Amino acid sequence: MSVCFNMIIFCGTQSLRQMENCQVHMSEKTKELNRQLLWTLGMQTLLPLITMYLPASCFIVLPIFGIELGVGANKTGAFLGMYPALDPLIAILLIKDFRNHVLGRKKAFGRVSTAAGGNKEKSAA
Repeated sequence: MSVCFNMIIFCGTQSLRQMENCQVHMSEKTKELNRQLLWTLGMQTLLPLITMYLPASCFIVLPIFGIELGVGANKTGAFLGMYPALDPLIAILLIKDFRNHVLGRKKAFGRVSTAAGGNKEKSAA
């Protein structure tokens, strides 16, 4: 388990360093999208820790030390069942384009110039 967490921390710090090195080559929109994706990945990394690893670990370890779980043992199954529902919800709420689409906030129509030279209306949804 500690190897897994150390690998997550190592890869996360390497990703941050790489993003900082590439920021001079990115537009503001790309920087914002990268920031949203980084937050999303961070939250999706913490979610299994909170909903799967900690409850299951407590379910296994606490009785070894003589701590009775009683009815609280049922919470482990509930937390394990919550993970699949919450994981995509994080991406939907933290990524602006997903959030706007789900909440029904459409972007305004705009004119886009095509290679053929004509202007066509395009919906940017």
